[in-house]
Amino acid sequence: MTKEKIIALAKEKLGKEITEQEAQDYIDGKTALPDEALDIVSGGGNCLKETCYKCGSEDLTCINLTYTCNRCGHSWEMSIGG
Repeated sequence: MTKEKIIALAKEKLGKEITEQEAQDYIDGKTALPDEALDIVSGGGNCLKETCYKCGSEDLTCINLTYTCNRCGHSWEMSIGG
């Protein structure tokens, strides 16, 4: 997950503004993720909005960090820290 996605996730799902350094600290494991964020990335909450890399569709299903495109069937796992 990129810093930009972490910042957007914090703003959208947690209602919290974080800095790029805070996002990098989450990626590097220097700062623990809040419980709310752990719930989201573990599949208990909503995944981030993504686009299918194969066909470009935004009609996706996400369960436990695995996305599946409802149009073409392509599947991939959410990247954390990348």
